[in-house]
Amino acid sequence: MLTSKIEVRTDAATKAAFQAAADEHRLPLSSWVRETLSAAATGRPVFTPDEIEVLRSVVAQVRRVGINLNQAVKLFRARAADAPNADDWQKLEAELAAVPAEVYRLLGVTS
Repeated sequence: MLTSKIEVRTDAATKAAFQAAADEHRLPLSSWVRETLSAAATGRPVFTPDEIEVLRSVVAQVRRVGINLNQAVKLFRARAADAPNADDWQKLEAELAAVPAEVYRLLGVTS
C-alpha cells in the first residue's frame, strides 16, 4: 500500500513534458513519476509499451535464429552432404549481426 507522499515543484512546461511522457507510457502522471524515479534510483531502464513490443520481437527473432542454428547443426552432424551451404550460413550470420544493433538502439546506447 502506498502511504508516503512526495511533492515536487516544477514549472508548467516541465509538468507538461512529464505528462506527455506519462501519456506515452500509458500511465497516470503519478505512476510515471514513481516508476521513473524508482528506475533512476535502481539503474533499471524504463521502456514505453512500444519499445517493449519491439524488444519482444527481437527476443522472438533471436529465438528463431537459435532454433535455425540448432537445426543446421543437427543436419550437419547427421548428413554432412545435406548440411547448410555458405549462403545459409551468411543469412544466419546477417540475422545474428542485426540483433545487437536493434537492442542498442532501443536502449539508447551507442555500440
